Amino acid sequence: MYSSSTTLISSPLGIALLAVLVLLTIGLFALMVAVLRMNTRLQYLTHPVYDEIVKEANEKAERILAEAERQGRAIQAVAEEEASKLLNDRTQESEQLRSAYQKQLEDLGTRGAAALAAQNDATSAQTKRIADAAAEHLTALEAAFRNERERLASALDAATKQLTQSFTELETAAHGEQQTFAQTTRARLLDAVEKEIAAATEAVTAYRQSRIELVERDIVRLVTETTRIALGTTLSLDEHRDLVLQALANAKQAGVFTT
Repeated sequence: MYSSSTTLISSPLGIALLAVLVLLTIGLFALMVAVLRMNTRLQYLTHPVYDEIVKEANEKAERILAEAERQGRAIQAVAEEEASKLLNDRTQESEQLRSAYQKQLEDLGTRGAAALAAQNDATSAQTKRIADAAAEHLTALEAAFRNERERLASALDAATKQLTQSFTELETAAHGEQQTFAQTTRARLLDAVEKEIAAATEAVTAYRQSRIELVERDIVRLVTETTRIALGTTLSLDEHRDLVLQALANAKQAGVFTT
């Protein structure tokens, strides 16, 4: 039994099979090395590109926010300046109108006093009505001035609130643009990585198939050459198969496989 196994291993067919196994082992090892190198290359290519794109997106968002804040401050400053100028102009106009009306009242009072001095008894009632009307007009004018100041203050407060809301909307829009840009960039990068992986997989599959075909051709060539050397003739694949089956049948009849 041991002698038969040794003869089979040392025969040309055994040597050919052993050579095929060695070639298969070398091919698988080379394939593993190629896959590991391809994976390392993909990691080296993808990580720096993704970091650079995210960095550019953050810098762009920061520039947008800074520009929005700068424009907002400029708009707020202009609005406050215009509102203050308008309030000052209205106050000056009101003071001028009040001074003119007060002067008219004083002139009227002076003329009324002169008339009273001349006709005290006859015009006392009329003078009182004039004084009451003047006081009423003065009170109404002061009330109008107060209402105007309150309206201007309310308008300034509304403008300030509107500016604050605009700043908030600008910040929200800038943040949303940053998130959208980052998501789009991430999706594009993942798509590129998937395409690279698919291309690498196809390359590995093609390489493995070519190596298998090469090994099969080498096996056929080795078996054919071994048979030619051993038998002195060239056999077809079918003849090789029949020869192997006949050898196995003879070995079985001889009790080689009996334990």
